[in-house]
Amino acid sequence: MARNINADDPYELSLLQYRDTGILQIDAPYRESALPDGRVLTAWTSRAQLTPELYEYVEERLELNRDSLHFPRPVALSEPAFHGYVAWPNLEPETVWQFAPGPEQLAADLRREHGVTMPASMRHDLYADATLAHYGDLHVEHLGAVLHMEALRRDTAALQLREPTERAMTAGSHLAALEDYSRVLIDDLAAGRVRTSQRGCSPHELIGGQTADWTQEARVQELRTWPGGEHTHRVVDELLGARAAFENGSTANSWDNHDKLYDLEQNFSKNMSRARIDDWRNPSRPPTPPSTTSRPPEIVARTHTVDRGIRREPKPAPTTPPTVGAVQRQQHRIEIAPPALPVHRRPSM
Repeated sequence: MARNINADDPYELSLLQYRDTGILQIDAPYRESALPDGRVLTAWTSRAQLTPELYEYVEERLELNRDSLHFPRPVALSEPAFHGYVAWPNLEPETVWQFAPGPEQLAADLRREHGVTMPASMRHDLYADATLAHYGDLHVEHLGAVLHMEALRRDTAALQLREPTERAMTAGSHLAALEDYSRVLIDDLAAGRVRTSQRGCSPHELIGGQTADWTQEARVQELRTWPGGEHTHRVVDELLGARAAFENGSTANSWDNHDKLYDLEQNFSKNMSRARIDDWRNPSRPPTPPSTTSRPPEIVARTHTVDRGIRREPKPAPTTPPTVGAVQRQQHRIEIAPPALPVHRRPSM
């Protein structure tokens, strides 16, 4: 049985899951946490893809034409929804909580009805997983910056959740820089949202108009171009090796190769976050150039755009914080019109 509150699903998008339309997209893997009593807590995020079918559906439900001033804007239609359930392993759940407006609300529902506590790490994962949906109303030219915000959320949460002693030993000095970095990037994305709205873009030009498969490949191609060290390049090489094994492997191993590749692609963002923190912990090890392969033409055309994000590794925060103006001028420049081939070097901040 599915349970969702109408106020959390004003356009009744929950009904779309019973239609074979592919409108509901899941941009990140399902998150699981084993509970002390043996049950498993599972949670995930979803978003509605901004397609003509979605607009027709909302027109029908609201009895409004999409040209009406009261018709929902893309920012409302692309908002993330949070889902979860508690069940015994390998058994179907009795109740699935759907379309909660945020991870905290979902956690509260699960705690009230099932007496379980959602781990803080899972809440942070869901928050980062929903980044693309939060910014689904931006033009795809801002995808690089949105993916950078997703990475910042993961890195910041990973550092915050560590014990104070361990945090100090594992690049905890980066935390203040990451948090300051996030504030500036939030302002940049807000400005991008205004520019996108002023341009009157069609839904298929927006991030929310893309499929989860496309955003996953775009995320892989974006993250692997960032400067990094030994650990990040190891994660990239592992993924590329799995792709090569799947493409060139024997039929006998095809399922195993497929499963390994699927897991690596689904968890690439989180694996890279862990690797970045490990790189910061061992700054003395020089970075090596990341592996390169050709990109699919569609990904090249739609990600090599004006705004690719701020592909930087943070440095420890200074004792005296710089002024906001200095931060914006010196530390948080956005690359404009990047070259066809990325420059694999560590930018200074």
